[in-house]
Amino acid sequence: MSVAVDIFLKQIFFTGGIPFDITLPKPLNINADMMSVSQIRELLDEGLSDIDNGRELSARDVFSKFRETHNHETI
Repeated sequence: MSVAVDIFLKQIFFTGGIPFDITLPKPLNINADMMSVSQIRELLDEGLSDIDNGRELSARDVFSKFRETHNHETI
């Protein structure tokens, strides 16, 4: 693993920055200003239905799943 870190740091030195693109995930395209009242109510009802049917996660579970998926390690 130390070899991989050395290569990464050398690439930062040679390229003058991080040697790959960093992007954020695309956000959901929900703009309430462009929606009708019925569309907003439909989305809210869908969310409430998820809660009523147990399709929800606590913040602790969400962060735990995020860490598992992204495997963040401290170097």
